[in-house]
Amino acid sequence: MWYFATRSGPKRSLPFRFVKYRQNSSRPPLPNTPSPLASRTLASRLVAPLNAYGRAAKTRPYIAQVSTTLLIWFAGDFLAQSIERSSQPTTASWDLPRALRALLLGAGSAIPSYHWFNLLSRSFTKLPIYAAIAARVVTHQAVFAPIFSVYFFFAQAVLSGGTVGDGIDRVRAALVPSLINSARVWPAVMIVNFAFVPQELRALLHAFVAVGWQGYLSILNQRTARLLESKENEVQV
Repeated sequence: MWYFATRSGPKRSLPFRFVKYRQNSSRPPLPNTPSPLASRTLASRLVAPLNAYGRAAKTRPYIAQVSTTLLIWFAGDFLAQSIERSSQPTTASWDLPRALRALLLGAGSAIPSYHWFNLLSRSFTKLPIYAAIAARVVTHQAVFAPIFSVYFFFAQAVLSGGTVGDGIDRVRAALVPSLINSARVWPAVMIVNFAFVPQELRALLHAFVAVGWQGYLSILNQRTARLLESKENEVQV
């Protein structure tokens, strides 16, 4: 019921302040709803890892970059091997040398990638915001994507025991498909990154997409290696 309260106590008279008194009722209680304080606490717990990563990226950028890159490359190769095992039951359970090659290549690309993205962030700053983002995306696809793809496929071939010629052949076979699919994926990711994400957190969005991308590159590399090997066997026969 609603009551008006005066200084002398609740009764029906002129109001001093408006008070609602809740009476006992046989109706079931309302479902518990989280208080604003609890909601803020939950949100702070969810945001805390992002803030911690952002601080690490500012204070120890190389350590944060290398750690993130190693995790991405390992997860991408694990994803690729899992897909291959599910589609080819005869495939070995786990190719450890392949996983180690992924970690080694990831470590080799971490710091150059870090400096490249920092350079992109500082470039084209005199252009309007959307023109600057477009220029960064085009520059990345025209410069970084081909260099990275050549590095990946060539190093994979050589570290697998192949010769320099084997590395060149693998690059020739896999470069164009990788660049085509890169143009389908990374421009959208980079637009979101440059437009909406703080610089110290851009590696996180990149990481989520890069796990799948590294998985794709790992599968493409294995398929290309098998294709070239089968062609070589046909020539020898």
